[in-house]
Amino acid sequence: MKFVIVVGDGMADEPQARLGGRTPLQAAATPNADRIAGAGELGTVLTVPEGVAPGTDTAFFGIMGYDVKTQYTGRSPLEGAAMGIELPNGHTAFRCNLVSVTPGVELINAHMLSHSGGQVGGRKGRDIMAWLNGQPRFSRRLRELDMTLYPGSAYRHIMTLGPKHSEPADAKHLRLTPPHEFLGEKVAAHLPEGGLADLVFEVAALANEILPDHPYNREKAQGEGLQANAVWLWGQGSRPQFMPWAEKFGVSGSVISAVPLVKGIGFLCGLSVVEVEGATGELDTDYDGKADAAIRALKGGDDFALVHVEAPDECSHNGDLFGKVEAVARFDAMLGRILRGLDSLDEGYRLLLLSDHCTMVRTRAHASGAVPYVLYDSGRDEGKVRTYDEKSAFEAGTALESAVRLVPRLLKGG
Repeated sequence: MKFVIVVGDGMADEPQARLGGRTPLQAAATPNADRIAGAGELGTVLTVPEGVAPGTDTAFFGIMGYDVKTQYTGRSPLEGAAMGIELPNGHTAFRCNLVSVTPGVELINAHMLSHSGGQVGGRKGRDIMAWLNGQPRFSRRLRELDMTLYPGSAYRHIMTLGPKHSEPADAKHLRLTPPHEFLGEKVAAHLPEGGLADLVFEVAALANEILPDHPYNREKAQGEGLQANAVWLWGQGSRPQFMPWAEKFGVSGSVISAVPLVKGIGFLCGLSVVEVEGATGELDTDYDGKADAAIRALKGGDDFALVHVEAPDECSHNGDLFGKVEAVARFDAMLGRILRGLDSLDEGYRLLLLSDHCTMVRTRAHASGAVPYVLYDSGRDEGKVRTYDEKSAFEAGTALESAVRLVPRLLKGG
């Protein structure tokens, strides 16, 4: 028996007037998801407990079978693990977004224009951050603060803080707003709060003074498009401790994702992380490559594969409604390729399909609430005609109060 989880990041949404009152899931062409929704168990699941901020990080703890309330220590240590960053005791990691803010004004007077540096490309984003890291004024100040910048890819980077000027408790009580949660709003309304607030904002403000001089931003200033002209720190935390997935659930497997966060969770769980060339975390990601990587891993001896697609979430944060509909349709085509690959195997399989959380195009932000899921067993067929979307899942009647219940049900067959 093979086991697969397929996650469309942020697919769940609310009805849209521009879609005739339908959600993106209802508007998109999803014949493959609809088929297994009719054949399997369709319902809703609360992936993030009440009182916990919704996000891929917090949702994936439950999806992978771990308790977010007792084991979650922050987002950035998970992403750092995927980048090979060792986080010793007493050190804190931060997600360091390369962002776009109003040009020509001090950071405190600017508006947050883009959480992704105007959708800066993977290699270009890394080059910009490496350049920033090499600027004497910036690198000298980081050394004085016992901080280190680790360039990643596109807009996703990591910064760490050592114990020289702080205690881990200082970072734990620091309140930082993710940049995708206040797009179009004033930075001054979302300043860091807590014991290390001044230090964190100082680093962001210093970067904002230096980054406009990068050739990429100079070119943008003379033409069209957003500059990648600031950084924003958030998602701080220390290294978490996981019971290995194979020990916890008795199966081994792989994780396929373009996103460092999901890769990091897989790595810390003891799962193999499969790299797919062309996987970007955007609408143009290599959907076929991800599907094929999952099937190769299963044919190669893995019992389990998780495939994650970030594109619907990114389109939501960009306010791109029709891009999100297209992302869902491409996701469904990938699902069909996975299902055909699984059908070619000489054994049965179970597949869990879900959105990890809601991401609203209207607000360009994550939202709390239950999301639709399907639990499909290749050896069973309920023979119903249903669609995979928020309304149909609610009407199906099965409502799980915790995502932690999903993996045991996947492995044991309901």
